[in-house]
Amino acid sequence: MSSVQTPFAKTVIVGHRGARQEAPENTLAGFQLLRDLGIHHVELDLRLSKDNQLVVIHDKTVDRTTEHSGGISDFTAANLAKMNAAHHFSNWDSHLGIPLLDEVLAKWQELKSIQLEVKPPSKDQFPKLAMELTNLVQLHHLEKQAIVTSSDTRFLAYMQKHCPSIKRGFVATRFSRNPIDTCKQLRCYYLVLDWRRCNKKLVRKAHALNLHISVWTVNTINAAQTVSSYGVNSIITDVPSRLAPLFHTR
Repeated sequence: MSSVQTPFAKTVIVGHRGARQEAPENTLAGFQLLRDLGIHHVELDLRLSKDNQLVVIHDKTVDRTTEHSGGISDFTAANLAKMNAAHHFSNWDSHLGIPLLDEVLAKWQELKSIQLEVKPPSKDQFPKLAMELTNLVQLHHLEKQAIVTSSDTRFLAYMQKHCPSIKRGFVATRFSRNPIDTCKQLRCYYLVLDWRRCNKKLVRKAHALNLHISVWTVNTINAAQTVSSYGVNSIITDVPSRLAPLFHTR
């Protein structure tokens, strides 16, 4: 099916942690799968390693995605790179380390948008996170494409004050109150919303403030068509190959 002929052609598909159900999450192979599909919009997760490097991983620990155990902050980036982040992914037989954000960006010259989700950090990590994010966004010339997102309003407020040139997005969980007001207060560009909270009224109100609405995690065609009919700007999915034929991927 041609994406040009569908009524949802303006909706952009964003790979969730790469392509979470189709390749090991937050790995170079998952990001390569997106590129192979012609999708250059991605969401990934960031934490600081023991040596204060930005590494791409969702959880606080390495337990779920590798054969090891322990907190991310207990390991250097070099040690994390040696772990196999494909260990628990069925039918994947090659070794995939936990990558640095810098590695991901260096391999992806065609990036159109990247949501850099910072998992809620400790307050003492704010300055280092802000500095590393700013340095990498500038190094890779991603000032227009990069959005630093988080559910932690304290960190977003820190970014607003100390790094105002870096675009921000608020990740609203199911229980976040008044997410549009939060975006307004923090001068966010994106509202990243649980798709089950999405409705036409909310989208209209957000668009009136020039907010980009990105909804997560949408894995069925019916759900994707529903939120697209509300006018959302982008859909975050674990199964980009399933949804890409229906939606805009450029």
